[in-house]
Amino acid sequence: MNGCTKYKFKIATIAYLLLITMGNMSFANQNQDNWQAYLDGSVGKNIYYLYNLVMSSSFQNKSNYRVLDLGSGAGDVDFNLAALGWDVTSVDTSQRAGEIITERMKYINGKFNFQLSGFENAVLSGDYDLVLSFFALPFGDKNNLPEFMRKISQHMKPDAIFAVTFFGNDHTFVKNGQAYGLSKDELSSILNSNGFEIRYFLNRHYKQSGGNGESVNWDVLDVIAIKL
Repeated sequence: MNGCTKYKFKIATIAYLLLITMGNMSFANQNQDNWQAYLDGSVGKNIYYLYNLVMSSSFQNKSNYRVLDLGSGAGDVDFNLAALGWDVTSVDTSQRAGEIITERMKYINGKFNFQLSGFENAVLSGDYDLVLSFFALPFGDKNNLPEFMRKISQHMKPDAIFAVTFFGNDHTFVKNGQAYGLSKDELSSILNSNGFEIRYFLNRHYKQSGGNGESVNWDVLDVIAIKL
């Protein structure tokens, strides 16, 4: 992962920390402005490598599929897929994210809908070919994860792909209570119990400066799983 990409995802995660720390949809005006400024400035900049890996190894005709993106941000991935003719559902807790994505989707061929919602409360319908969530799920409630994974599994087709990032227990955000962590065994167990088989796994450890110059220990679990 090059320095530029690391920087982009450092900013993305800081933005999510702002979201979680200030409470669900209850920001002070200044913090809301900061989050909106991040979203407006992030358009065209956030394509995670797991997305490229999935698209290069699956979905050969790259059209007529359904995707669910949990934590869409400004929607770069969602825009790409809708432009290919996909049916896209984007979920995010930011109203500004919905405004940006909806505007971007006006001139593309695919179907699209945005849900302003926490992940556990998202309304899922039908079956998805692809579910994505990058640097978002660890900022929820770990106690809700088993039921949430069951819900996702129930709305995925056989051979559907789940591409997701979680945090390990050594992550600074986990240690200070801003996110939850999973061990590899915990992750494998919850995926296996919901009918998934891991096809790609990478645990990355690195240090990076946070938004205030503090040192952040990153412990990231990158996963691609297939629904059996």
